[in-house]
Amino acid sequence: MVAHDESSVEVVVANALRAHETGTRRQAIAAINAALDLAPDRPDLHVAHARALWDGAGEFTPYATSGRGYEGRRALETALALDPNHPQAHFLLGWAAVQGREWGAARRHLTMAAEHDPSYSAGVDELLAQVPKSGTPTRATGNHLSRALGAPPVRKPFWRPLGTLVLSILVVVFVGDVVIDWLVGN
Repeated sequence: MVAHDESSVEVVVANALRAHETGTRRQAIAAINAALDLAPDRPDLHVAHARALWDGAGEFTPYATSGRGYEGRRALETALALDPNHPQAHFLLGWAAVQGREWGAARRHLTMAAEHDPSYSAGVDELLAQVPKSGTPTRATGNHLSRALGAPPVRKPFWRPLGTLVLSILVVVFVGDVVIDWLVGN
């Protein structure tokens, strides 16, 4: 690694963080990678890298074994290895754990985020209230995450009532045929 003076590193870091806030995802990732080459020990850069990978990514799985979700999660884990008390890294890992339905990890990271930075408390409390103690997510969990991500709320599939109706009709027809066959046979 080539030695750089601290001011040039700070300029690259500032440009990377600014690119993340104002530029395209591709520009932000390129700028953040350049800054990480110069300052790999900066947890804020690893968090910005994860956010740049995840922002505007549409649907993805943070608990996947490859792709943007995986890379973002690894960046956050690196940030926590550098600073175990980094609240934003904990919050984002908690959010990713909710996405991956890893409820224990979600509770652990979200609680840590609120402990290390009280400004996360309101969002953490609201999200934690939606995380089930065990088992599968509730409809409220899906709706909360949909609102948080700007997605439409979770609804019952349109075919569920229709399927129930069709099944009821089929049962009535089948039972009716059996009864009629029995009556005619006797």
